[in-house]
Amino acid sequence: MSRGILVLKAGIAMVFAAVLLLVMYTDTFASKQPGISLEPGQIFSMTKYFAGTGNGETVGMFAVVLKEGKEVGVQVAAPDGSIVLKTRIGSKSQPVIGTFPVKQAGNYKLTIEGSNEQNVKFVAAFGHPPMFDASEPYLQSLTISAILLMIGFITTVAGFVVYFIDRRRNMNSPDRRMIQNR
Repeated sequence: MSRGILVLKAGIAMVFAAVLLLVMYTDTFASKQPGISLEPGQIFSMTKYFAGTGNGETVGMFAVVLKEGKEVGVQVAAPDGSIVLKTRIGSKSQPVIGTFPVKQAGNYKLTIEGSNEQNVKFVAAFGHPPMFDASEPYLQSLTISAILLMIGFITTVAGFVVYFIDRRRNMNSPDRRMIQNR
């Protein structure tokens, strides 16, 4: 087996392991949080003060994990009422972690709206990066998973490159040309 194939398989294995760890620790994070329940069509809001770009604060952050239900709408509004982010979250246990621009100082509002079809239960966080307590073991594991995912992607790309370089080198080798000329 060529070097490229071995590196490629190692990269794919790292990506698979990282995704598995991310899913596992996301469930751990969501299960440790109490969760917020909404009736069909009900709205939940959180507000947080952001100092704005004058203090070097240019981005805000939110995270939402849907525990029960089909779909919720997520919206972030600036202090002047303009919408800076609007999205829908659809599948259970798929975390959505997003950022939004902070262009002015004031209270930003995160609004989560339940679907009109059924009750939903979710976990939400809203604030400045980093908004989580870094001492929590599941967040350290999430960081390790993210690093493993990046290394896995890089290794996979490197495996492709090495494989194609080896393949090209083997096609142009003198031994190969002698076999083809017979």
